[in-house]
Amino acid sequence: MFHASSARGEEMLSQLDPTAMTEPMMKIGDLANHGLTTTLPTQLVEYCLEYAHVTTGLPWWATIMVVTVGIRTALFPLAVYSQRELVKTNNSKPEFDRLKQKLDKTQARGDTIMSIQMSNQVANFYKDRGIKPFRAMMGNLSIVPFMLLMFLALRDLATIPITHMSTGGLYWFVDLSQADPYFILPTLSCLGMMGSMELQSRLNSSMNSSPGMKLMMRSMGVLAIFFTYALPTNVFVFWITNNICSIIQPLVLHNRTFRKWANIGDTIKSTYVTKDASPTKMLMDRLMKRKKEKFVVRHKQSKK
Repeated sequence: MFHASSARGEEMLSQLDPTAMTEPMMKIGDLANHGLTTTLPTQLVEYCLEYAHVTTGLPWWATIMVVTVGIRTALFPLAVYSQRELVKTNNSKPEFDRLKQKLDKTQARGDTIMSIQMSNQVANFYKDRGIKPFRAMMGNLSIVPFMLLMFLALRDLATIPITHMSTGGLYWFVDLSQADPYFILPTLSCLGMMGSMELQSRLNSSMNSSPGMKLMMRSMGVLAIFFTYALPTNVFVFWITNNICSIIQPLVLHNRTFRKWANIGDTIKSTYVTKDASPTKMLMDRLMKRKKEKFVVRHKQSKK
């Protein structure tokens, strides 16, 4: 009698929440015993996911979210460091642009000696000020290998039966090894990607992006839905969580209280626009000047 009522209770609970009765059915080392065919970096990520899943007892959807947030949190100090370097680079850019514009004008006049001197100043501009623009990109670049390895690991785990990804989801995507039949997760993922890119573009740029660039970014977000909809839903759980982190991070980095605490300076928004310093415009001007000179020479020769 007791066993019958207990069984009915478990059945009712599982119907209300498919993940309520989910237990970690794996053991640490199952993936190694199974024999993975992926590369070593991807295998390390898979072992990390296995360890988190088994030790915490969380269902797979929660395990993926916890690991994603944990790694993004570990990379956050690097993002803070990059933000400091980005402020230094952006604040020195107006001075660099003015120097570059003077160099272009000097070269256009044909002043060789002055051009050499100013070329040395331009080449050593950031070095003399202890600025390395690459450091400003380290925060974003560090996320790229993490995203790639997580994507490869999750896609591989979806094909391994011992991981039980087929029962690791919730709501309409209980089976994390299959695609979302309603396209909800792909849509949310792409919207989150577009939102994070739009936010970072507005907060991190000292000048507004061109309308063409914004249109291209938005178009890529829409097209991504059609290219990714067939992926397993465990990948979208990761992407959505990562997009949320990508939205929260710049908001934190641009919070005045946090910037003061983390010793991040203020970005000077410059209104200085170097139209004459555009390399494309300078090249076109030089070509037009040479064309005019050749035309004048030919005209004089024809008169003779």
